[in-house]
Amino acid sequence: MIPDRTAGSLAVAPLSNPRSQRAIAGLRCERAYYAGGHGLCLTRGGLLNTSYVAKVFDSSFHVERQISLPGIPSRARVSPDGRYGATTMFVKGDNYAAGNFSTRTSIFDLGTGKEVVNLEQLPVTRDGKPFTNRNFN
Repeated sequence: MIPDRTAGSLAVAPLSNPRSQRAIAGLRCERAYYAGGHGLCLTRGGLLNTSYVAKVFDSSFHVERQISLPGIPSRARVSPDGRYGATTMFVKGDNYAAGNFSTRTSIFDLGTGKEVVNLEQLPVTRDGKPFTNRNFN
């Protein structure tokens, strides 16, 4: 982050010289990731900017769609081929954490914006047998 009026703006620089002058992309993101022709920009959105959205953008930084997200951004990732994106959000109200917050990770199809899976819905096994635990994250 550059401590000036561009702070929070998505910027790009050549990998060969990352300290060179950056090009400002016009998106403001709290978390961002780009791969395979698609990017995710996690930023404030919704009514009065009180919630968060994932902005899916292309190689020209054009926003193709927005996905509403619960909580506060922790991480964003995009698969190497650009087909899928993952978000991890800090959320309140999942009572299995001591601080009364936890994380939720979801994988999205970036072409449609539809959630493919919420990681907490995947079956887990231990020693070849189904495993569950009330405080399991």
